[in-house]
Amino acid sequence: LFLGYAVGETKLGVFDLDMVLISVAEAPTPVHSCKMNPVTQELTTGGVGDISAWLWRARRQVLDIRTQIVNKDNVKAKFAGLPINDMVFDDVETEHQRVFAVCDRSILIFDMRGIQLNVFESIHSAPIVTLLYHLEFEVLVTAARDGTIKLWDLAKGAALTTMTHHKKAIRDLTVAPFEFSFVS
Repeated sequence: LFLGYAVGETKLGVFDLDMVLISVAEAPTPVHSCKMNPVTQELTTGGVGDISAWLWRARRQVLDIRTQIVNKDNVKAKFAGLPINDMVFDDVETEHQRVFAVCDRSILIFDMRGIQLNVFESIHSAPIVTLLYHLEFEVLVTAARDGTIKLWDLAKGAALTTMTHHKKAIRDLTVAPFEFSFVS
């Protein structure tokens, strides 16, 4: 199955292997990002002040919200009107699994119960476009439109290093298949 959405719209389309639309779901807020949670195998959408986990109900062929991890009731007011533009999950297989969410120039950290664990506010001078998480080293990597990449020590809540080698905005990061390295 494939999922399709238009950034800023609330409709999610589920398609079969022949790209035939088989189901349409409605997100609670306009969708700005979508990721598969590798631990729960749930689709997770990031909307305006919202992170929702979805279940595919194969028998009925519908996509249903299992839970809203983040909503206007458990996110700081200053972030409630901003889109979640990217997300990454840690690998813990419990309700204490963390989701790291990009919200403008900040990172919001929640567990899967919707409890806000931390906020790294205004950590770049321009919007963050993507992030990576490395469980073994407990390091978060953020990349922004200001051309910087930062490595974060999550235990201390502090930047370990800032890379300024890019002259233009960074569009994406990916983990290289060897050791702890990445490509931007």
